[in-house]
Amino acid sequence: MMSLAMYRNIALAASLLLMTGCGGHQSPHPQTNNMLSTYQKMADELSETPTFATYEHYLAEELIAQIHSDIAGDLDEHVEFLAPPFWFDSVSETYQGRVEGRSCLVLNGVSVDGDLISAAFEYVDREGMLKVRSVEIGLYETDENLPDEVWCPARADEF
Repeated sequence: MMSLAMYRNIALAASLLLMTGCGGHQSPHPQTNNMLSTYQKMADELSETPTFATYEHYLAEELIAQIHSDIAGDLDEHVEFLAPPFWFDSVSETYQGRVEGRSCLVLNGVSVDGDLISAAFEYVDREGMLKVRSVEIGLYETDENLPDEVWCPARADEF
């Protein structure tokens, strides 16, 4: 029987093989399909080292600046509030794709408080690495209300 960790490693190796095997042709948005694997890598690293420095590595500079302007003091004390992997007890559905020119990932599931939750992430390519530019969460009464397609979070610069 294959463990989840082994499956994740095989899936990551397969995705890397596919990316390198298609070197002769690049789509306009080559990393759109890698948002979920980038999120999972972030979640894995945060579970091992739950610090803001670990989380910050996955954030675009716009989001880092926003966090620093909104929260004073030691950000390590707030990492469980700031980092989305800590919000979920379980994830039941994922959606990823492009919406109005933006690359977004949606996770639906159950929060650590037992509420139904949907979180949307906008990813941007920064020097060949996907970084989270914005995050938005929604809490829901019933699973019938959970989004069943990709949606993008509102950004601070859109207000």
